Amino acid sequence: MRRFLRFLPAMSVVLALAVTVGWRASAQNGAEAPTPTRVATVDLARVFEALEERTVREGELRAFIDQQNSLITNLGDQLKQAQEDLELLVAGSPERRRKAEEVARLRIDLEVQGRFSEQLIDRRRAEVFSALFAKIESSVAALAEQFGYDLVLNNDAGEPVPGNAEAETRAAMAARRVLFAGPSLDITDALVRRMNNDWNAGR
Repeated sequence: MRRFLRFLPAMSVVLALAVTVGWRASAQNGAEAPTPTRVATVDLARVFEALEERTVREGELRAFIDQQNSLITNLGDQLKQAQEDLELLVAGSPERRRKAEEVARLRIDLEVQGRFSEQLIDRRRAEVFSALFAKIESSVAALAEQFGYDLVLNNDAGEPVPGNAEAETRAAMAARRVLFAGPSLDITDALVRRMNNDWNAGR
């Protein structure tokens, strides 16, 4: 045992020399140590919630939805009135026949307008959130360039995995991108500040 302990300093010197020689050989061969990757995370849901532009855009979206609902309500009122007028007309009369055609037309108009308004609202929602997401991507890229991040991930580690059905659970697990991320990696607040400042400056 003592003999082994006596050899430890000599072994340390030999190991140090070996490491030094190996490093020099690698340096001479042009090999360099890989640069560590700088990673950051963003809570995308929290970003959307905190964006001032989102609040404004959703207000505009609500006004558009109210406008579409007003059109549907107006058509519904016309249909109701036409149905009431139809009940007062004499059966078989030309007036009743014309009113019945008007009721049928209004019923079709109401159904078509309802479907059309639903599509318009859905498209407008998609446009709003697509535009916001594009701005988030652009701001993340600018922030990463400013602070030297090589990779920025959407931190979905806190999202609950549903346990109602096996297929749904497996799909949620397969879609999970981040299993754990320390809080020191999070740049959500910095991203929100930057985007809100840019939005207010643009206004």
